[in-house]
Amino acid sequence: MNKDIIEFYEEQKTKIQKEIDELWEVGKKSPARIKRLVEIEYILDGLNADNENMLLRNEIRDLKLRLKQEGIEVE
Repeated sequence: MNKDIIEFYEEQKTKIQKEIDELWEVGKKSPARIKRLVEIEYILDGLNADNENMLLRNEIRDLKLRLKQEGIEVE
């Protein structure tokens, strides 16, 4: 992933976290608000999972490069 996508995800995460905080501050737990909070939590989980996936891909790439430098063939 490139830097622009990571920055976009971080901006979205911050925006969504602010919305969650505002919804909880109001203290109203209407079905619509609860549904929105669940949607927001789902989005945040997806953004975090995508970030973890990116970190793991980078780690795998680095490990493959290191093994190649040591003369070990990797698929």
